[in-house]
Amino acid sequence: MVAVYVDDIIVKTQVADELVATQCATFANLKWFNIKLNPEKCTFGVPKGKLLGYMVSERGIEANRDKIAAITNIRPIRRVKGVQRLAGCLAVLSWFIARLGERGLPLYKLLKKFDTFVWTEE
Repeated sequence: MVAVYVDDIIVKTQVADELVATQCATFANLKWFNIKLNPEKCTFGVPKGKLLGYMVSERGIEANRDKIAAITNIRPIRRVKGVQRLAGCLAVLSWFIARLGERGLPLYKLLKKFDTFVWTEE
């Protein structure tokens, strides 16, 4: 299977023996359409790696621990800019946080332009 997103190409197979043939077919198609790859950005035979900010492995897609650490290590929020930063970090991990829209509603209410910024326990 070949998956493409913007400028990232992933070639993966269920059976390791099929990987070389699938890569050869992929390279042939890239050559046919005159698409060139940057060798410095190519990696092969990786069982696990970072793609679009997520960790991808044979187990599936997992949250990137660096993104989790960014939230865990965030300084106390004092201004709207800090709320925006936190909301952005949470948006990246929204796929892994159940009911984020509902749970984060008090946070998102702070971002409304017509409200004054008042940090409460909620």
